[in-house]
Amino acid sequence: MTAAQRWRREETPMRSAPSPDSYAPRQRRNGYVAAMRAIAARRRPGPVVVFVSAPSYRQDAPDWPQTLAWVATALPGGVVIDTFVDAFSGGCGQYRARWRDYAADLDGLVVFGTRITPCTYRLGPGARSELLTVIGAGRPVLVATSNVGLVPVVDCRPRRTGASDRPCLELTVPDRWSQSAPTVRAALRALTPAGSGGGAPSGPSPWDLNWRA
Repeated sequence: MTAAQRWRREETPMRSAPSPDSYAPRQRRNGYVAAMRAIAARRRPGPVVVFVSAPSYRQDAPDWPQTLAWVATALPGGVVIDTFVDAFSGGCGQYRARWRDYAADLDGLVVFGTRITPCTYRLGPGARSELLTVIGAGRPVLVATSNVGLVPVVDCRPRRTGASDRPCLELTVPDRWSQSAPTVRAALRALTPAGSGGGAPSGPSPWDLNWRA
């Protein structure tokens, strides 16, 4: 069973997190950390590209450049950030035709959803599909949150919602999740360009940015 197939199977509600800071069982968290460390160990010189997926209303907002600046500071130094406009200047037609090939060369994904509760974010059908593509490739996927920064989706509770032909995805972050989680440290290390030194972000704390729901 592939990672994407396992994720689809698990898009069902869970009553509580197996640990205070993750909805993933310990075995899965350990496997995720090991996989991210393997990516870091194989990293060779060259650009590390992360696609930032966000709803159109957020990308059209006046503070979108500030949002991207925050993402840049939350990721390791030297990471190249791509957006829809950067990657698909031809618009939606080009996106539909090229997304799979483009995603095959990505090193990771940061996804913005619509905040529907203090800890839950809803992704539309397009963002859910992007998430499944990058998860299926074994690359780190991080959800941008308004209170704790970038959270690996492995730690979130997934719940599929919406119509069967246009499914959405709700991701719930554990109440006690923090940036000291081993999963996020491993994910950031996997996204660190070769030869750049450490993997810690150098920018402002996540709560320094005023998010909209």
